[in-house]
Amino acid sequence: MLTFVQLMNADQFRTLVEGYNHLDIDALQKATTYNHYTANSPIVRWFWEVVKAYPQEKQKQLLEFVTASSRVPVNGAESLVFVIERSDSETSALPGSSTCFGTLRLPEYESKEILASKLEIALEHSLGFGQA
Repeated sequence: MLTFVQLMNADQFRTLVEGYNHLDIDALQKATTYNHYTANSPIVRWFWEVVKAYPQEKQKQLLEFVTASSRVPVNGAESLVFVIERSDSETSALPGSSTCFGTLRLPEYESKEILASKLEIALEHSLGFGQA
């Protein structure tokens, strides 16, 4: 008797184990929850405007910054835990993350431009352990 795994080809098995390489940013936005912000908070609206303008690779870099993985689970972005939380840090601070909880901590920046700049710096300098 054949098992489910034996019926899969190598690409199908890889997707099952690693997830998808494509990130649907709209699906991620719909799945996002908020802590001390709402979906209509100016900072959150600016965040999604900035992130939607990113190329796919940069969006996946953000996903990795928040969740520790640049790949989407086989169940889709809807199954991700992705939280945007207001940070009590000064507005001069960079965004932070808690990858164990899929949480992005955003200070309440004064403008979309400042948010974009701070997020860019955070992503550019967020290489994890063992990455070159």
